Amino acid sequence: MKNKHLPYLLILWILPSIVYFLTRQPSLYFIDAGTTVAAASSLGIPTPPGYPSYTMLAHLFTKLPFGDVLLRIQIFSILISLSTLTLVYFFINKLFAIVKPLNSPEGFVRLIATVSALFLSFSAIFWSQTLNAQAYIFTDLLLLTIVFLLISLKNPSKITKTALISGVLLAIAAGGSTVMVFMIVPILIVTAVFYWNQVGVVKGAMLSLAAIICLILIYSYLPIRAMQRPFLNWGNPQTVELFFAHVQGMGLSFNDPITGKVTGFTGSFNSFIKASGRYFYLLFVQFTWVALPFIGFGYYYLYKKNRHLFFSLLSIPVMNLIFGGLWLSGNQEAWFIISYIVFAIVMGVGMGFVTQLLSRFKVKVFDIGLVLALLSLSPLIWWYGKMNHSKSYVMSDYAENLYANLPKDAVLIGIYDTFQAATLDKRIVSKDRPDVFPVMTNMLYVLPWYREHLRHFAPDLVPTEIDSITTFNRVEEYNEMLNFYIEYLLKKERQVYVAYPVFSKSVLVGSNEGVFKPDPKKLKAIPAGLTSKIVLAEGSTYEPKEEEFNFKFKNIKEYKKPHFYIEKGYVSSYNDVISEYVESLIVYAEYLLEDPATGPLRSEASWSSSGRKEQENPTKSQTAEKMLMLASQIAGDSTESLNRLAIAYATQGKFTKTVELFEKLNKLFPKDINIQFNLAKAFFDSGQEQKAKEMFSKIGKDNSQIQQAVSSQLSMIESFNQNLKNYQPFENDQMNLKFYYPEDYAITFAGDNMIKITNNAKGKDELTMLIYSKKLADGQFLVDLSKNLPFVIDGISLGSQPTQMPGFQAKVKTYATGETSVLLFLLRHNDQAFAVRVFPGDSNKAEHFQNILQSIRVLK
Repeated sequence: MKNKHLPYLLILWILPSIVYFLTRQPSLYFIDAGTTVAAASSLGIPTPPGYPSYTMLAHLFTKLPFGDVLLRIQIFSILISLSTLTLVYFFINKLFAIVKPLNSPEGFVRLIATVSALFLSFSAIFWSQTLNAQAYIFTDLLLLTIVFLLISLKNPSKITKTALISGVLLAIAAGGSTVMVFMIVPILIVTAVFYWNQVGVVKGAMLSLAAIICLILIYSYLPIRAMQRPFLNWGNPQTVELFFAHVQGMGLSFNDPITGKVTGFTGSFNSFIKASGRYFYLLFVQFTWVALPFIGFGYYYLYKKNRHLFFSLLSIPVMNLIFGGLWLSGNQEAWFIISYIVFAIVMGVGMGFVTQLLSRFKVKVFDIGLVLALLSLSPLIWWYGKMNHSKSYVMSDYAENLYANLPKDAVLIGIYDTFQAATLDKRIVSKDRPDVFPVMTNMLYVLPWYREHLRHFAPDLVPTEIDSITTFNRVEEYNEMLNFYIEYLLKKERQVYVAYPVFSKSVLVGSNEGVFKPDPKKLKAIPAGLTSKIVLAEGSTYEPKEEEFNFKFKNIKEYKKPHFYIEKGYVSSYNDVISEYVESLIVYAEYLLEDPATGPLRSEASWSSSGRKEQENPTKSQTAEKMLMLASQIAGDSTESLNRLAIAYATQGKFTKTVELFEKLNKLFPKDINIQFNLAKAFFDSGQEQKAKEMFSKIGKDNSQIQQAVSSQLSMIESFNQNLKNYQPFENDQMNLKFYYPEDYAITFAGDNMIKITNNAKGKDELTMLIYSKKLADGQFLVDLSKNLPFVIDGISLGSQPTQMPGFQAKVKTYATGETSVLLFLLRHNDQAFAVRVFPGDSNKAEHFQNILQSIRVLK
């Protein structure tokens, strides 16, 4: 390095370094970051293709004598990015020497190179991935170094040396993000053809062999480490078959029509168009729009002056766009970084060309340089607030809260990246809970090597019977396997905890059946913080504790106002974490409110209460309300969380809150038909019938795919109104009650806030109803209504169950009284509750009492 470059390089190294360290996230990023950090920490084998080069080099940095493992790997990532900025700086200097876009002092050329590199350093994706633990910038640096060497080649006699160095760098790059190697294939092919006469067949074969040997040495890391059985041993690539399956990413490609998630090669034109739109959108916002004209001028000037350089520096973004459009990944935005690095290089040429044009109008070079230097700070100013994740602890909070209530030697069952990142951190990186045995259910079911891997560490915890169960012939098989496995663990006297996504996220592509549904005859699930404790259906008296839901957050503000992530996959993963907190709080609240005779209020039959004793503790309702309020605070703008919370409030008869949440969702996502449909239904349930009809009609008119469901709702409303055609209304302000009843029935007041409706008939033709009205206090729920009713029901209780009542949370209890029965309906709408006694329960006038019940509304 010559001293003339040093001042510029110091700026290029120091300023971004300060910014990076000020904004670095002290907690893990999402998707594969947890696996990558764990692999580097333990020399394990991460997700395909294994990233051996990156893993080994990152491992060296984990030996630094300061900071935690994540900080040490972030230092490695920052050094990689600073090296990339340095490459961009010298690349631009080299291009100026070749195409000479201006006749200014060399110092100005170095200024332009610095400015262009600064634009890159503070661009959104580059900045974000610099502070992440991923191999993308590492790979891009090596690939563009090869391009730099080939472009810098002046003497054909040095092609052999350059090719050898390039081959080694290419092999190391392939040990990073393998698929990115294809981005420079056109350049390699053109270079090989151009210099073929100087290289020849023999040298070409030897150079290729050297690169292949280097690649084999790098990838030999996988089988060598696999044989040593690290806990993170993805694919267990010990055999030739498993090795090639791992490097090819077997089993990681899928297209789920239910969730819309696609990973791997698509070959879809629509997917390509969407990915291309994302590519160009990110290009527009990366450097801020002020940089785009310089990129355009740069390509224009290269086309005019040197077609070889033009096509070389254009081929990389074109290949990147093609691969990024046809091969989808959760880290799609990071795939595009190599394009943005190239654009930063071309941007420098464009700045030189623009300077040349402005010089003709007597604009001083110093003034131009000053403006360019100031412009280079525009992405820093624009993105700093958004990229500042120095107070983000979402993933570390999640790991702590997930493990907070787990007893020693528990088995923890979960699915997908977030769960895996947390469990690997606890077992491998921080090593503070190596006693807990984590199991990924999707991998347990699908991957034989994973079952063998788990058996190596705990032979008695993974029975071989699972192998015979997993035939993949029926969609029910997954749930049967999981029920068998958990029952097996419980009989081994191991305590089993299951993360909430296992109950709701299907692991079967194209089917909703890939979720865990405990067999109520054998198992029951008890809320336990961020997990559900699974116990045997008979004999367990375990009850959840409120302290298990006192989640600890290092920065509660980030849950109310989430940090910005430009990567879609990270936003999705963040929302998944929020959803787990919200789900856990809702499930606990519902558990507190459930009737032991009927089970929980939630629609999914995942939570059994068999064997529970009714608790008369008056604080149960207050605790449930507290949990729901906390869930509402955490939910933020998460679609899944708000939707789940709205349904929970509807289930409890709090329809004002339901409407409020669905209206919020509708404002956030005004084109989501499902949200609009749920909002219309919430309007109807809240008593806003006309508003519901108008919205249903609008939805059905604009969207053919949901027309059938809309027609069904409108028909139900119309049918309901038709049934009441010959009925007369009753209203009472004190009872806050309105309903319709047949004209030949008599109504009398039977006490405070209670009326009697009867047809004065005898026997089975009799229908007598008592309706009692009560306002519920804050923190009271439907269960509180049934404790102090002003009427007595004789008979033997035959049980109770939830029932469907428009606009109400509703339950019905049945009592046997000799040859007949009595029905007791408990209804709730917001803070208004009604108890309705129906005698006889098997009246011949059942249609009348059903119509009366269906017509009950609150006045306000």
